[in-house]
Amino acid sequence: MLKVVFHIDEMQVWPRLMSNLDNFLEQKPDSDLKVVVNGDAVTKVLDSVIQTFIENHSTIDFLICHNALHSHQMTDSQISKPAKVVPAGVVAIAELEADGYSYIKP
Repeated sequence: MLKVVFHIDEMQVWPRLMSNLDNFLEQKPDSDLKVVVNGDAVTKVLDSVIQTFIENHSTIDFLICHNALHSHQMTDSQISKPAKVVPAGVVAIAELEADGYSYIKP
């Protein structure tokens, strides 16, 4: 099974990320996928299209950076399940890579 962490930190990259994830799952549906969202990309997490995508892809773990939320005047409570807030996105990426996840930045 492939273990991959996708990293998004720019809001304009969301369409490419969603396409990459769908294409990846089409080829390797049993993969363990994580998405770490930090930087300006957190501002789009509340967008209805993004929320629907996250809800419809329950096999993917979406990890939202608390620090990025805070820097964009957003709160952890604004993030709805199944997405999860992590203390620091960069630390989450490093931990996942240490656990054998491959890194992809669309």
